[in-house]
Amino acid sequence: MKSEGLGVGMVKTNVAAEYKKTETSARPDILEKTLAFSVLAVNLYRKIMRNDSGQVIARQFLRAATSIGANVHEAQAGQSRADFIAKVSIAY
Repeated sequence: MKSEGLGVGMVKTNVAAEYKKTETSARPDILEKTLAFSVLAVNLYRKIMRNDSGQVIARQFLRAATSIGANVHEAQAGQSRADFIAKVSIAY
C-alpha cells in the first residue's frame, strides 16, 4: 500500500497555509478559523476515504472536526455571556 503523504507535518503545514488565507487586516476571528479547519478536515477525510481501511474512523473524525465550527457558530447566538461561555466551552 502506497503512503498518501498524510503525515502530521503535512497537516500542520496545510493548517498554517489555510490560516494565512483567512488573514485580514486584523486577526482572523474564530468563525474564520473554524471554517478553515473544517475545510482542511474535509480534504483529509477525502484522502482517507480513498483507502478501504479506516473508513469508520474517518467518518467519526469528519463529524468531530466539523462540529467545532457548528458549536462556535451556535455560541455566537448565545442569549447571555454565560450562555456564550457554556456553548464555546463545548467546542474546546
